[in-house]
Amino acid sequence: VSWRVKAFIVRHFAVASLSLLATLAVFGLGWLLLGSWRWGVVAAGVLAAIPAWTDSAMFNMKDSPVGAGYTVMTFGLVATVMATRARGRLELLECALAAVAMVPGIALMVGTRPGMWPAALVAVIALFVIMAIGGALHWQLVATLLAGLAMSYVALWQIYPRVFSTPITMLRKSVSASTEFPHSLPPGRGYVFQQTLIEWPTFLLLFMLLGTVVAATLSWRMLTTDPFHAAAFALVGAQAFVMPLAAIVMNANLYHGLRQLLFAFPGQAVLATVGIAAALSAVPTLRGRRLLAGIAIAAMAFPMVVQARLFPYQYAYGNVAAELSGAFIGNDYFRSSFREYVDDVPSTMGTRCLTQPAKRLNYSSAKDCRNVFGSFKPIWLEQWKHARYDPESERFYLISRYQAGVPDNCHVIREVTRHRNFKRVVMSRLSDCVYEPGP
Repeated sequence: VSWRVKAFIVRHFAVASLSLLATLAVFGLGWLLLGSWRWGVVAAGVLAAIPAWTDSAMFNMKDSPVGAGYTVMTFGLVATVMATRARGRLELLECALAAVAMVPGIALMVGTRPGMWPAALVAVIALFVIMAIGGALHWQLVATLLAGLAMSYVALWQIYPRVFSTPITMLRKSVSASTEFPHSLPPGRGYVFQQTLIEWPTFLLLFMLLGTVVAATLSWRMLTTDPFHAAAFALVGAQAFVMPLAAIVMNANLYHGLRQLLFAFPGQAVLATVGIAAALSAVPTLRGRRLLAGIAIAAMAFPMVVQARLFPYQYAYGNVAAELSGAFIGNDYFRSSFREYVDDVPSTMGTRCLTQPAKRLNYSSAKDCRNVFGSFKPIWLEQWKHARYDPESERFYLISRYQAGVPDNCHVIREVTRHRNFKRVVMSRLSDCVYEPGP
């Protein structure tokens, strides 16, 4: 992988474009489920208002493409089902287009993270079962879904032959690799619930829970009367909860919040929109509906304001309740703020990067982080590749992550700070250090 600055920029644009594609798919899902493009706009707005989604949308090459692919696949399946509902059957051209549309979604989702294959399988099986129960399972739909799965696997095989040329091994190893991580212990089955209470904007979380209940109820009631709508709600619910629940049950080794479950956020945003729509329809008076609409608007607007104040470190978000309760909120896990010190660090000064607490830090105890850390390395290679610094020097610079603190033999020169809700938070610190050799 290229370490050039331009290559980093291109990758960031690619990730952002995929995330925008997912947002458009959420717009389509909101429109199809609730029958109005206006609700599609609300659904897209809810997704954008979730900081955990938006922060990764700018740079996260590991998790954003998975979420984008999953959402595109869900939208393709829901659109196929609703097209079948409209006319009772699919034309040949529509079957072909629907099968082809499954390929980019599954290729992005499973190609980025092979352990996501059960998600695609569960979605297709759920669709088969619901349509069969409702007596609406036609051969055109069966052929379309099977063709889409087959074409997706062929595409993955062609792109990643070393991984997908042995399907049984891939299926087995990808699942175990997704639940294990060799360098740490599983955080416990309550981790997902705890992080959800921290990372989700509170009112949007309440709307999402309400929407989940409403969607589950409607899907159950419509099984025999309108299996198409029942399947559409079930597909969105599957994206929102099937894999997160599997991670909880299997005690998967999750870390850094909900980032590894980012793929669930688009489905959950659609369910939050369902919750807003259900709440508005349940209020009998115009004044009450206006009040509730104001609450929903504020629920989206306030997190966006906080995101703007944190920019570009929205991953440092935590809701007001979490902040007031003293819950741990990671400020700069990705160390992206380190690049803000580029103009502050002389090319002739050795620079160390600290991610874990240390009482004292010696110059020789870590490599120069311009060679190691991704956010610093491209700029170093481009601007400082001919720089020289004294490896025996007693003085060096230190860049420390928020939770690492400052060792006793260093003093802070500069900090990167932002405001989260009502609190000023530190992303990282630049310090001047002196190595004091022992006797």
